[in-house]
Amino acid sequence: MMAACDKLAGAAVQGADAADLARIFAEAAGKTVILLDPELRPQAQAASTGLVRDWDPGDASLARLLRLLTTERRPLRVPPVPGSALVCGCLAIPVLVGDTILGYLLVLDETATTTDDVDLIVASYAATLFALTLARTKTTLELGLRYRSAIVDSLVSGHFLDSQDARRKARILGVGDAQPFRIAVARISAPATPQPGSGEQDPAEELLTRLAGSIHGAATIRGPELVMLLPVQDGDDTPTRNLGASAGSPEAGIQPFLRQVGAAH
Repeated sequence: MMAACDKLAGAAVQGADAADLARIFAEAAGKTVILLDPELRPQAQAASTGLVRDWDPGDASLARLLRLLTTERRPLRVPPVPGSALVCGCLAIPVLVGDTILGYLLVLDETATTTDDVDLIVASYAATLFALTLARTKTTLELGLRYRSAIVDSLVSGHFLDSQDARRKARILGVGDAQPFRIAVARISAPATPQPGSGEQDPAEELLTRLAGSIHGAATIRGPELVMLLPVQDGDDTPTRNLGASAGSPEAGIQPFLRQVGAAH
């Protein structure tokens, strides 16, 4: 197991991503490794045999495990549950950076009949390396989004030297010189505000941030508005698009809308 730790640490230091770490850990430890994101969706998975069993979050045993894992926020050892998705023993460890959950690591062993503290120590160590990798990836993505956001802001504000500089900035965003694009604005209507001193994120800001990360284009948040630069696709003649929150979602009651404000070449 120490060899598995050494291989995993070496890969993490060399910049391996979560999928690579899962594969290396699975091969070195001879186990099945599943990494879930904070929403409990599979993010990376690998098995020593090369075949990962189907992931069924609707399985009752798995559902109980995941609920307990998100509540306890500590490593859990789960015994085999015959007739369920957990037919073998499982170690479940939250992947944490400080108090922030970046994911959950599940380590399944189809061959072991008993488990000991060594397995738990190794899995916890692996979770730490996954945390470092996920934090690095998150930081890189956030820096990239901030950079693109600054370029969008400079373009819509007219902060460029000349037309050549504007075209160069647009190309960075993936907009070619001859490609038409639209500038659109999403604005929060009657935004909800968190209680003073609650430490909660402003729901309006959270929604705009989610929209910025989900569109096929570049965007920047300017006060209560999300300004987007959207390349026009062939056959796209729809002037507006409804982005209202669905009923029952965390964004319910925060209704954004898109206002078409122009198209350009």
